[in-house]
Amino acid sequence: DLATLQENLDQGYLVVDERLRVQNSNVAAEIFAGVSREELRHATILSVFPAPFASILAERVQRIIRDRLVER
Repeated sequence: DLATLQENLDQGYLVVDERLRVQNSNVAAEIFAGVSREELRHATILSVFPAPFASILAERVQRIIRDRLVER
């Protein structure tokens, strides 16, 4: 099913809301962030990931939300 596929992706998978808070993630994202799923959930991108990566990621997510685009 979709949840199993997302969980087993080699790449980090994040679902974020319009306030850049993480709503869902997979193991790869947890490992990359260096925090547990519970710590990652509801944290903001800017508070979890290292700079400058966090700023770049936040900018891209905001652009996707604003323009309603899918970015890969």
